[in-house]
Amino acid sequence: NGEGSKEYYETLGVEQNATEAQIKKAWKKKSLEFHPDKLAQRGLTETPEMRATLLKINRAYEVLSDREKRGIYDTLGERGVEFKEHPERVMNPEVIAKMLQEADSSARCNVLIAVLIVTAAVLMWPILFALRADGDIDCSWGIVWIPLWVFYSFGLMLSVTAV
Repeated sequence: NGEGSKEYYETLGVEQNATEAQIKKAWKKKSLEFHPDKLAQRGLTETPEMRATLLKINRAYEVLSDREKRGIYDTLGERGVEFKEHPERVMNPEVIAKMLQEADSSARCNVLIAVLIVTAAVLMWPILFALRADGDIDCSWGIVWIPLWVFYSFGLMLSVTAV
């Protein structure tokens, strides 16, 4: 789940534009419905499914009640929140492979374009720099630095969208 994730909103039964107070109220209501003590008072026994639902309700509240996590969730989904909480997982090839397998074709295309841009910038800059320094090409230094500007702009764009 990526852009426009709504699962946590559906879990709590609130709209995406819900206020913090509405989210808290919905969380209290839902969590009381599945809390083990409240289930016992109603003569019910907690099942693994009920426990999983309570954990899901609490996770939804944890993410949606935190402004930063909620912004990341609204943009990138649960995976984005996981990466914010556990950045060491970003460099795990197995996790990346699994994410690419689960991603839709437009997300895969975006990843491919990003990799190509970064690769081109990284490979072009030293070549242009060497050619310009040797005087083999007649261009301004600004053109030589364009690949790095693209690379840094791309990195800046990623860091801004992650916030």
